[in-house]
Amino acid sequence: MSIAVQHHVRVLKFSKTMLREALLEYCLIEIGASSILLCIDEFCFLRMLDNQDIANTIPYIMLFFALSLNILILCYFSELLNSQRPQRISTGGIIDLSYITYIQIIKTGFAYLQILRASNTHQ
Repeated sequence: MSIAVQHHVRVLKFSKTMLREALLEYCLIEIGASSILLCIDEFCFLRMLDNQDIANTIPYIMLFFALSLNILILCYFSELLNSQRPQRISTGGIIDLSYITYIQIIKTGFAYLQILRASNTHQ
């Protein structure tokens, strides 16, 4: 019985290490790129609305939901993993993914959008 327990412990350690190594860089790139693309998408969406080009806003709305869902899926699985074991998925070892992180990313995207809009109106 002890051999089975030792093997199980080794498998758990291996999966923890492999999960962390495999997802570390991927999550950093994915969250970073999605955050930037969200901000650009929001900016383009508002430019289309300013030009009263309602028909061309649909792709921007779809892209916004796709990017938001992409980030939400990563944060959801990190929360799910943490509820089963005290282990989180992080972005490059910098930020732990969670629902709070998801909300912060969306808020930050809108904050950057306001900066872009303010700089665009001054030109």
